[in-house]
Amino acid sequence: MTRDNLTARVRFNLADAGVTYYSADDLNDSIQDAYDEVVALTACIESAGTMAFVSDQIFYNAIDDISDFMRPIAVKNSNTLRFLDIIFLKSLDSFRDDWEQGVGSSEYLGLIDSKWMTPFPHMGTGAGNLEVFYKASANTLGASTVPTIPTQFQKILEFYSTADMLEQMEEFEQAGKAWQDYIAELQRFKNFLKDRVMSDRIAQLSAQYFGRGI
Repeated sequence: MTRDNLTARVRFNLADAGVTYYSADDLNDSIQDAYDEVVALTACIESAGTMAFVSDQIFYNAIDDISDFMRPIAVKNSNTLRFLDIIFLKSLDSFRDDWEQGVGSSEYLGLIDSKWMTPFPHMGTGAGNLEVFYKASANTLGASTVPTIPTQFQKILEFYSTADMLEQMEEFEQAGKAWQDYIAELQRFKNFLKDRVMSDRIAQLSAQYFGRGI
């Protein structure tokens, strides 16, 4: 369903088919809020992008190169076509106290926070890229945009928006029922996502973005 399809369904649920009370902006904003929340809670969108190696650069901010980056799933060194072992920053201290001085072909990726990371050892010369497979934030929906949620679960956005609009109108009993539907559907969606084989998903993304499998 497109955003406008979802908006029409919410209007129907609110008995506002004649567009007499709820404005288009109110409903569109609510659908976007629903989409933002569902994507943030489920990390259901995967994508891929690149971060160019910069000579002697130790720390990289993923958001600088990948605007919708949330967190990495896997990262590959394009020079070696090998995946980096993703570790926490403090683990680098166990390799060597002065790990920041290590220069060579990157084999590890130290995570600092949700956007900062450090390839180790770092590249002395800026050749090649980090190929980043990542969980992405929600895109902005347009009138004809289909949310990046499987079709069978897109009603989750309808439930959220219906509850949201009813709550704004202080129709708390009806809103409560709609919120229950939303929470139940959210849990079903989370269960569905657990069953996906992520290695297969990475292979699909690699073929889509880099023209080859893993």
